[in-house]
Amino acid sequence: MFPAISKLLLPGAILAGALTAIGFIAYQVYQAGAASVQAQWDVERERLAAEHDKEVARLESINRKVTVKYLYRDRYIEGQTKTIIKEVPKYVTVEDDSRCDIPDGFMLVRHAAIEGHVPGDYRRSDFVGTGATVALSELSANDAENYGACHRNAAQLNALVDVVKQQMQGR
Repeated sequence: MFPAISKLLLPGAILAGALTAIGFIAYQVYQAGAASVQAQWDVERERLAAEHDKEVARLESINRKVTVKYLYRDRYIEGQTKTIIKEVPKYVTVEDDSRCDIPDGFMLVRHAAIEGHVPGDYRRSDFVGTGATVALSELSANDAENYGACHRNAAQLNALVDVVKQQMQGR
């Protein structure tokens, strides 16, 4: 062998061994750091999942309570509306129907209000004779039904407002 090369082999081997050891140690430190960070992430993920589950349970509880309250209110309004409609003949009699001619202009305004338009959007001639075909008792029953629907819509909106308020209180 060549003596100059053999003098270089030993320090080179030592240097290679030292670099390998340093690389191995650095890799182990990296792995330990990665495991530590992963463990922190896992703990945080579990904490957030538990927090999420708790919030979902809270919101579901609020929704259930408000829904039950709303459904009772809705059934009450529905019952009241049906009772009012049944009572119409008692307060608006057949004699009242025969004594009251519904003006065509009233029917035009009523139709416009139902459709959400101003009366001027319609031709008055389209409503000639329409009042004569409608009895006052029918209008009363229809109004009772419409107001019942309005009260039910208001109850539904109030329930939605209650849900939002209660959900925001817990934050």
